[in-house]
Amino acid sequence: MTETGFEVATEQHAAGEFVAVVGPVLRPRNAGPEGRPWTELAIPDAFAVGARFGQPDGVRVTARFGWTTVPVAVEQASLLQASRLVARRSAPFGVAGSPEVGSEMRLLAKVDPDVAVTLDGYRRRVWAR
Repeated sequence: MTETGFEVATEQHAAGEFVAVVGPVLRPRNAGPEGRPWTELAIPDAFAVGARFGQPDGVRVTARFGWTTVPVAVEQASLLQASRLVARRSAPFGVAGSPEVGSEMRLLAKVDPDVAVTLDGYRRRVWAR
């Protein structure tokens, strides 16, 4: 993650004029060094006075969003899911392997369970706000 090009501005008193916020805080603070995304933005109280936070366009955030590099776990999960799709070509009825050998596997049209477990830490869950 990087803060390059990150800017926050608030609209003051419904005048349509945006004022740049100095010192916005990205949270959690240790997300960047750990290679995790920031999920919250805190604005200093001095800039909150007169700002229209309740309005749909009262805060403007300019940034370059996304991961700077693809996480290794995501690459591995992609390869695993792709190998499962390739295996489906030779399994016309959705069953790969042999029941006699005990290697029978049903190829369902959903995400591989191992892929789901691998990517679980990259999902964002919001219960309520």
